[in-house]
Formats: sequence, C-alpha cells, structure tokens
Amino acid sequence: MPFRFKCLFIKYLELNYPKMENNQEEQNKSSLRETILAAGAILWRKEPFASDIAVIHRTRYGGEWCLPKDKVQLGETLEKAALREVKEETDCVARIVRFASVIDYNVKRTKKQIFYWHMEVVDESKWDEKDVEVDQIVWLDRK
Repeated sequence: MPFRFKCLFIKYLELNYPKMENNQEEQNKSSLRETILAAGAILWRKEPFASDIAVIHRTRYGGEWCLPKDKVQLGETLEKAALREVKEETDCVARIVRFASVIDYNVKRTKKQIFYWHMEVVDESKWDEKDVEVDQIVWLDRK
C-alpha cells in the first residue's frame, strides 16, 4: 500500500472509529466487524482519464450496472482485491494508476465501504462470460 494512501487510510479510521473506553469498545466491536470492505476500479481502456471506461452488468440483486468491484477476501489487500475483481469480471489485466475514492453506504444495518482505484488495461482478453455474476461488459466513451 503506498505510503500516502496508508496515511490517509489511518487518518480515516481514526476519524470514523475514535478510541473508546474499554467497556464501550467491547460493546461496539460487533458493529465494527459488520463493516463490509470492498474494492474496485475505474478501468480505463487505453489512456487513463482520456478513453473508454468499463461498466459491467451484474445479474445479482435483480441486475445492476456498475464499475467492477466486490468484497475483499480474508488476508487480501484492498489493491489486490481490486485487481482480482477487474480480472474476474472483465478478463482484463490492469495496473493501478492511482487511488480514486471511497464510497460509503448502508446495506440494511451494515456499513459498506468501497475503495476505488483508477486503473489502465495492460492486457485485454476477449470477454467470455465466465464470471457467473457478470453477464455483460460495456466500454463507455468518456465523451
């Protein structure tokens, strides 16, 4: 994880999860465990910030169009999770250009945080629908 991002991430955690008295900490541990971490990408096809971006259609949850993303697996870094999801959902090998943003929202009573990176395609294979969750990929023109 790049040093600058680590500092921002630690600051983010400090602001959102301040230190508490031991008894409060024990009471709130379950809610902290319920935060779902996910990672994804704004995947640029040719030149970052000046070309097409990938949008996928997921069959899950009634169908949705979104950027490639999914949950971080145990022991996986946010960056590795984002790169894995890009490969799984688009069949593209990508490289991280820079951090993009974090999105927070609630799913029922659980907080979800999605960390996004700008990525550029290094190798684009022919997409073959092998991911059971994704049934389409569309490259949207930036213009």
